[in-house]
Formats: sequence, C-alpha cells, structure tokens
Amino acid sequence: MDLQIINYTPDWSPAVVALNKRLVAGGMNPTLIFPETPRAEFPTDPNAAIHQEFFLAVEGDTVRGGYFMTHETWLIHGQPHRVSHYRLPLSESVIDRQYTYVSKAVMNHGLKRLPYVYCLGMGSYDLFPKRLAVLKWPMFSAAFLFHARRPAKVLRNLRSVRKNARKRLLLDLASYTGAGTVGMGLLQAMRHQSAPRATANLVPEFGPWADELLDRMKTVYPLLQRRGSEALNTRYPQDDARYIRLRIGDGWAVMLDTQMQDHLHFGDLRVGTIVDVFGPLEQARTIVQTAARHLADRGVDLIISNQTHATWMDAFSQSGFLSGPSNYIFACTPQLAETLNGPFEQTQKTLHITRGDGAGPIHL
Repeated sequence: MDLQIINYTPDWSPAVVALNKRLVAGGMNPTLIFPETPRAEFPTDPNAAIHQEFFLAVEGDTVRGGYFMTHETWLIHGQPHRVSHYRLPLSESVIDRQYTYVSKAVMNHGLKRLPYVYCLGMGSYDLFPKRLAVLKWPMFSAAFLFHARRPAKVLRNLRSVRKNARKRLLLDLASYTGAGTVGMGLLQAMRHQSAPRATANLVPEFGPWADELLDRMKTVYPLLQRRGSEALNTRYPQDDARYIRLRIGDGWAVMLDTQMQDHLHFGDLRVGTIVDVFGPLEQARTIVQTAARHLADRGVDLIISNQTHATWMDAFSQSGFLSGPSNYIFACTPQLAETLNGPFEQTQKTLHITRGDGAGPIHL
C-alpha cells in the first residue's frame, strides 16, 4: 500500500492514538509521542505572522508517522524571509526497522520542499541531529547560562549533574558544608560588572513601540526571528499568565517564574527563566541585569537562559551568570546558513536565537 503525506485533520485522531500506543508498547518514551489531536500552538492561518501545519504519513487508514512545521518571518540582513521550524518528526521505524522508509518520507517531505528550514532544541547530538549531519546541516548548541540565587538548594536539585553516587555525594557535601554556596557565589561575584540602570516597566502586551524598536534594530542583527508586536503577541499572548513582559530602557525582556515539581533537570527548584531579550546591543548588560533583578526580587532559586548572540552571551557573563552543558541545539539548512555571507563557525555568533524561538519555552 502506498505511503502518503497528508494534512492532519481531527478525523485522524483515533489512528494517531493507535500509533502512539504501538510506539509506547515498543519502548518509546511517552513524552515523545505525536499530538493526539491537531491542536496548533500558533495560528493555522497562512496570512498570520506565525502559522503552523501538521502532517501525517499514512498507509490506507493507518498512521505510520508525522511531523509539524511552524512558518515564520525572519529578518536576514534586514530583509524579510519565510523560514520554517521543522519539529517532532516521528516514524514507526523507531520501534520497527521495516518502516525506515516512513522516516525517509517524513524527512524528505519536511526538509526538501523548502529552502530555509531550521530545527531547535532536540536534546542530544546522539539523536535527530545525527540525521541532519548526514544532510550537511550546520549546527551548534545555544549557550545555557545560569545564576544561582540559592546555591545550596540548587546543588541539591540540579539533576543533570547528579547522575552518579559520587557526584551526588560531592554536591551534597558542598551544599551542607556551605562550600558550594561560598564557591558558586564567589564565581558569580567575580564575573559581575554593574551596568547602568534603566527605567523598567511591566507591560501587558507588545505595542507599536516594539515595532519601532525592531525597525531600528533590523540591520544590527544579521539574523533574527521577526520581533514585531504581532509576532511577539502570538508567541507571548496576553491571556497567558505565565509570561512576564518587562520593558527596559530601549529594549525588553520576557520571563517566566516557575515552581518546579520533580522536574527532570531542576527537581523542586523555583526557576526564573529569561526567555527572550531584545534591544540595542550597547544596552544588553542593562537589560539582562534588570531582568535578573526582577526575578530575584520575586524569590526564585535559580535564573536560567539560552542565548546564541556573542554580545548577549557576554552580557550574561558580565552579569554573574555561569555556563553549563546545553542540550538546546540549533541546526539549519545549508541554504539558510549561506544567507549569512561567511563561514558558519563565525557567523553563528551573530544569530539572535533564544529560548523563546522555535517551539518556545516548553517544559519550563
């Protein structure tokens, strides 16, 4: 029976449920299953600033895989281009190799019909990035930056570094003896360089002022997802109480304040996330320090962020942030990389990618 790639409509939900049951029974992580209803995170209207499509790979009335794509407008050297985020490619081949052809069909349909495509997140170079490397996609990890407000509590909860008994013992000793608090606090203080203060105001949404800022900055950043008011209010909607929007000087920051519970990486920490930042590069340190201060005043235990632009990474470092292992991987088609006009190893430092891009701050 011929394999077809079709749009995911609600009438296919029972077949997707059946696929997920087969995948989980075959040993797949239940958190990686395909959405059992086509619930879009972003608008499905092709005329929207951001819009989403869902696809299924089907044989007759059986679903064998699928993926979804989010289409956005990016500014590349100030000019708008349609760029697409390829996400959650899934195939029954993960549990049964006879369906390898499904995986190839899903990738071909998603990656070869559009020139400017990227993937973001992905968790490990041992997984999907291996397949992208075969296609010669350039890739790198966005920096993971953190500032411990309560170092002892952070040492007891950071599960990503507590993977064996010896590490757990050392971290617990550092926590309970106070050595961790002193050591981490000293490292953070040694990096900190105070920035000029700026006026900061909480805002309920992004208005014309965000469009004016983008217009001034669009040639300063060689590549960035269009951060105008329509796109920002789609990504960080006013009716989602999680998002904290802070207008700072001539720029802004979007943040989260999340009490974790048995989180895979952060245990039971209260985590403040600087999800997104934007503004004049000369104000980067002021924006970072103002956002971090706001989260600290709210009482978070740990502040984290993912960044790629060299100036913003420096701003975090000069604000006392440390760097840790990152599983937030950016990869893109060679065609998209070539638009930056230079070796990707150098131009990647000018990309402005944050935790707000791609699928947004999921799992936080």
